[in-house]
Amino acid sequence: MKPFFTSSTNEYELVSNHINYMFEQHAQINQFLKSNFQEPYHHLLAKPERAGSAINWYTDIPGEIKRVEDFPIEARTKLLNIFNARKHEIEATCLRFGNSDDFDKQLWANILKSAFNPDNLFLFSNGEEVVLVWGIKTNKQRDYLVPFDEYKAAIIPAAIVVNEIVDEEPDPPAEEDSENDDNEIVDNNTEIEGEQTLNQSAENESEQIESFSSEEGENEEEITNDEIEELVTEPDIEDTNKKEKNEEKVAKPKHWFYTALDRFEIFAGKFWWLILIILVLLLWLLLDRCNKPVIPTQLTENEVEEIYDEIMPEIPRKRIIPIDTADFREDDNTGNVIVAGLLNIAIVENKEKFKRMAVELKQQFPGDEYKIVYYDEETNRLQLNYPESETSDIKNQLRSKLPNYKLLLWDESVFTSSKKCNDPFFKEADKAWHMKAIKLEEAWDISMGDTSICIAVIDDGFDLKHKEFVGKKIKKPYNVVTDNSRVYANSSIIHGTHVAGLALANADNNSGASGVAPKCSFMPVQIGSGQEFFTMTDVVDGVLYALNHDADVINMSLGKEYSEELQNKSPGELENIINSTGKDEEKFWKELFKMADQKNTLIVLAGGNEDLLIGLDPMQRSDEVLKVVAVDKNLAKANFSNYCRNCIAKNTFISAPGVGIFSSVPGNSYSAMQGTSMAAPIVTGAVALIKSVKPGIKNKEVLKILRQTSKTIADRSCPPFLQIDAALKKVKNR
Repeated sequence: MKPFFTSSTNEYELVSNHINYMFEQHAQINQFLKSNFQEPYHHLLAKPERAGSAINWYTDIPGEIKRVEDFPIEARTKLLNIFNARKHEIEATCLRFGNSDDFDKQLWANILKSAFNPDNLFLFSNGEEVVLVWGIKTNKQRDYLVPFDEYKAAIIPAAIVVNEIVDEEPDPPAEEDSENDDNEIVDNNTEIEGEQTLNQSAENESEQIESFSSEEGENEEEITNDEIEELVTEPDIEDTNKKEKNEEKVAKPKHWFYTALDRFEIFAGKFWWLILIILVLLLWLLLDRCNKPVIPTQLTENEVEEIYDEIMPEIPRKRIIPIDTADFREDDNTGNVIVAGLLNIAIVENKEKFKRMAVELKQQFPGDEYKIVYYDEETNRLQLNYPESETSDIKNQLRSKLPNYKLLLWDESVFTSSKKCNDPFFKEADKAWHMKAIKLEEAWDISMGDTSICIAVIDDGFDLKHKEFVGKKIKKPYNVVTDNSRVYANSSIIHGTHVAGLALANADNNSGASGVAPKCSFMPVQIGSGQEFFTMTDVVDGVLYALNHDADVINMSLGKEYSEELQNKSPGELENIINSTGKDEEKFWKELFKMADQKNTLIVLAGGNEDLLIGLDPMQRSDEVLKVVAVDKNLAKANFSNYCRNCIAKNTFISAPGVGIFSSVPGNSYSAMQGTSMAAPIVTGAVALIKSVKPGIKNKEVLKILRQTSKTIADRSCPPFLQIDAALKKVKNR
């Protein structure tokens, strides 16, 4: 068997049968499948092996194994049909077993239902057969199920159709209150034979009944008329005595209780409808009293804490549902991509009410379809997973049902590193044009950075074994996805290595190109694992980690994806969108960035690569962060770069080189890329040099110095262009 997938017990909730986790019973369940189903069913369940908090999954089906979602649409449709066909036959078996009087069969029916529940598994394939990673909560039901007409042609009968005795089936895995452990589950042939026997017995019994009735009728006809007359006319002394006693009882007056009952019976006969209305009203009042939720304001702090612990996920800042690209939707108002059925809820004011708000939220939305799947007490934010059908109304419902709180409500947005960063190698000689344009060599006469200044880079991943980072002071690396210190990169995770190299790659190592601040320390914060997107939650968790571990400057070369339709709108129309949408998310980001400013951590944001107005992304609307526009070698706005309006005199915008920028990529290699993702880390390195020259300098002073020393360029959609030598001279002489 070969491994093909690893899941984390911290990331996915394990399914249990009250005593054991489902995945621990693989041997018994797989043996049951082999004993009762044909060959295609023998390889359905992957074999799990637990290693600490991880579970490694193995299979013996040949070929490359990958998620069904990763196959082209035609192949994916075929595989979903195969899965649903297998599931259909297993459910049919569960139905037969569930209706059986045999306790073991009923137990196996429940086990199979849980094991093959689409909400408890991931679907993998080699392109021909499917294999299931099972026994973990995934909420994939709506992604994997298809209509019966689409998969019925793929159905293979599940039962083993043979006339010979099969091996004895395994005992069901341990379950509470098990009484019939020694019962055997018979195969389908035995069941069919039993049904035939029962049917035959029923026919025989019916014949016996008819025969008996016929004989009895004949006997009745043989009774003579004389005998009948004798039976009628001859008095029964015992019956006569009983009749006399009853007549004596009738003569006595009724007890008052029985008289009242008689009168009530007469009343009920006439006015039954009135009695029914009264009973319904009483029942409604009783149920209303029982089901009326306790108002949280009436709860003590200890009671709130107790309920809060029950309704919240076990681990804070840990997503318990996986984000799937199938859940992506385009927001009709803003044009950016969001995750369907996932809403962010935050309290910026009255933060001490966060726990009480969460308790009241779940009381107002008690159904299982509403679930709190993420929370962070540092930013007083939680995420509500809700039915997608309520997207248009969920925010109004929340505000009307939670009127005592000033809620911030916004969708979970999708971010990418840069849509236009991967260009072919620039093999010509001017790979360092960006360093000359910002006057970096002159700045290095003053400082190349200091290890006391830490640059955090939040990105998809990092190759720390690259010679541009070997020997560098690496401070507290962190992987948001796996919640540990292991950061990595590969052929599909290259963006972060390139970005980090521009900010602080080693100098004087006879290799590649240097970063702007080569002697500063480096905090790599990984928020990717090979997928082409991050969510807002990934980004926020990365920022909080960097802030809580004392980063001096944070680089964020990432931003939201927007529809191409927005590129046909004028700057004025885009400005109207900025002024009218995303206000709750904007307020949240401003609050988070205010926390960063209070820690004197300056955040540098890439302006974006879609030739749109900066600020469509609510993350870019804060005056506490520095937004970067990309320019080309002629110091004109790069044709892809987002731009700003009336930003020449603003301290929170700057431009930097972003076309044909040479830097490190995984595997001790180098490449040229383009994008505001490349311009931002050049500015980040410049900020680190300023803080190296004057430790403790405040962020607002850094922003002011950068604007005062930058060079105004001809393109008015660009802010002034970075000149780091002049900035360091100004800082040094202050």
